[in-house]
Amino acid sequence: MLGRLAIEFFRATLPATLLGLGGFGYVLALVGLARRAGPVVTPLVSPLLAMAALSVLAGCCVLAKWVVAGRYRPRVEPLWSLFVRRTEFVTGLFEAAAVPRASVPSWRPRSCHRYCACSAPASAGVPGSAPPT
Repeated sequence: MLGRLAIEFFRATLPATLLGLGGFGYVLALVGLARRAGPVVTPLVSPLLAMAALSVLAGCCVLAKWVVAGRYRPRVEPLWSLFVRRTEFVTGLFEAAAVPRASVPSWRPRSCHRYCACSAPASAGVPGSAPPT
């Protein structure tokens, strides 16, 4: 019972904690770079710092997988077992922390359909997904 409680606690809090620490580290590195290199170099290096922050975030997810779940091997476990809870924790951490930050944004500008082959229907609920009139 306490094991499941601990897993669910970290499943709910760890993604936001990692994102907050990653964002703080990125801003801290950006401020340090701006103080040393000036306003010309900082915007040029900023994307590299963002990629480094995302790489560290993905690395934390991989490290958590190895520490918590270990090596995956074919097996049959009941849904209430601790193994299933641990793998769900790792999956939730990866899906909440690493995937949304490394993927394409979910919004598209209205003029997107003029320049790319987007096929989202108008009823998809995505702002700007309706074709321009």
